[in-house]
Amino acid sequence: GRVDEIQPYYAQACVAAVPLRSGGGTRLKILESLAYGRPVVTTSVGCEGLDLRDGEDVLIADEPRAFAEQVSRLLTDPALRHSLAQHGRCAVEQRYSWDTIADRLLAAYEQLCASDHRRTHD
Repeated sequence: GRVDEIQPYYAQACVAAVPLRSGGGTRLKILESLAYGRPVVTTSVGCEGLDLRDGEDVLIADEPRAFAEQVSRLLTDPALRHSLAQHGRCAVEQRYSWDTIADRLLAAYEQLCASDHRRTHD
């Protein structure tokens, strides 16, 4: 359902579990969790299309038992939880911040315009 403010829920959470098994689109909840500094356990499908590394930025497990083990591992290992939280947040800041996305989009537009300009003048 909907909540008025998501931040209080992230403040109470120490791990984000995203057991996505099918679907498409952008994985905003994963990026949001990482941006809030919460380590994420997800599936291969869950992080499709995201530039995230298993064991560094997130933990990936596709089978239910392995998924549960990874969540349990994070809940019982504060050092791993802290490391993944730091790496995940850094990955989001470096690869998915609005400034980074805007810079990439602008570069793509400039390349497209330059390409189009060359075609109309050849």
